[in-house]
Amino acid sequence: MLPHQRSPGEAQEEKVRRSLAGQGYAQAFGASDSEIRKRLGITGKCADFVGYLPELDKWLIAESKGNHMQAAVEQIENTLHGLLTKESDATEKTELRIYTNYRQYQRMIEDPRGASGYRINDSFLGYEPDNTFVYLEIKGVRVKVIQEGEE
Repeated sequence: MLPHQRSPGEAQEEKVRRSLAGQGYAQAFGASDSEIRKRLGITGKCADFVGYLPELDKWLIAESKGNHMQAAVEQIENTLHGLLTKESDATEKTELRIYTNYRQYQRMIEDPRGASGYRINDSFLGYEPDNTFVYLEIKGVRVKVIQEGEE
């Protein structure tokens, strides 16, 4: 697909993939959603990026979303499950990230309702039942939220 034919979401995904690959993350399970899904044996949607940083022995699962945080969480969860079927010791070595646009990021910080009920505290995703922040964790790993264009 030519760059001018991509949707804004597809362009954002590609930008995140290029940035992370440029940081040295090897894409052992593919460089597209479909490759990652196939190679990790995932049913349903998966995250945009699965990378491994050999010098730190660290995995990264990242999803780029303009909104629909619940969908991003589900995609990351599916992908982490798939990664753990191939790399059983990866849980403690894995970082989980959601990249989002400025508007959504600010909404999750400033609006008491957040975005779809999700808020950000100290750069991590969570929610506030009873006015107490609870970090969202997937298999014990917190989900970091990064505003598009920052790192």
